[in-house]
Amino acid sequence: MIVKTGGLCRPWRPFLPPPRPLRVAGDELGSAARLIHLFRDSYAAAQGRQWLQAYVLAWVVKHLRAHNLQADHKVLASAALAERVARLGLPPGHPDVRPRGQATMNFDLWWSLFIDLVRMNHRPGPALPAWPRRRFLPDAAELEDRVWQIGLRPWMSSSNWEEVSGILRALEFFRAHDPAGRMGPDEVMVRVTLPGMLIAELHWLRKDEQGRPRKRGDPFEVIFMTRCRRASTAWSAGQYLTPLDAAYLRAGDIIDGLLASADRLQHPLLRRIHYLYEEMRQAYEEHHQGSQVRL
Repeated sequence: MIVKTGGLCRPWRPFLPPPRPLRVAGDELGSAARLIHLFRDSYAAAQGRQWLQAYVLAWVVKHLRAHNLQADHKVLASAALAERVARLGLPPGHPDVRPRGQATMNFDLWWSLFIDLVRMNHRPGPALPAWPRRRFLPDAAELEDRVWQIGLRPWMSSSNWEEVSGILRALEFFRAHDPAGRMGPDEVMVRVTLPGMLIAELHWLRKDEQGRPRKRGDPFEVIFMTRCRRASTAWSAGQYLTPLDAAYLRAGDIIDGLLASADRLQHPLLRRIHYLYEEMRQAYEEHHQGSQVRL
């Protein structure tokens, strides 16, 4: 089958293993508690790479749409919920950001981008008015204006100039190739989310002086591999998987499929994923003096 999206033509579905059946709670995009949990999970998955957060959130909203979940746009637009999100504390282990109050600004920015992604992919039903005729995701000028209005500045320790540029690049992928929000979760996973997850791990594995411990032989967790295993174990036990768990489950299954079938490596996107995975594995083995690592 040939799929055409945003001017791109290429073979698609035959190269991927079938997705595992999953249960999805009907209020993932309607319950304030679930929305907050989903939102905080996106920070954990991004591992400090804010451009990756856009790819993770995009996959999540498409995954939920693929399971026929309806977004509650009234809840998403609630000023009280936005205020709760903005007042969230930093995730455990996250270094302090400067100046004080910058975390609130960062949460404000990402909550607004999350709502943009939901609106792009989950249109309101007939009971609600249609969204205005405009692009759902901000362009460079709109994003810069939003960041400035929120109070973030280029010299701050989070959402600085480089990070905002990375966020814009991530959003531009969807503006260019998925303007109507029709791209499916598997395509987003293979094109941007899974490569981004692997690149983020390589960033930390190759880090020398900052971030995670890098002394040779010290205990070291590759979060991507840990989360993939955990998600697969939870699925096998019949437990409910959060949207982020579902992302890691699908990512792990795609990589398992690549390792099991060399034929899939004929596709350039899957060759890139395989290359990044092998780079990550090699970096880990170098750190652990030749230990064998597999998902």
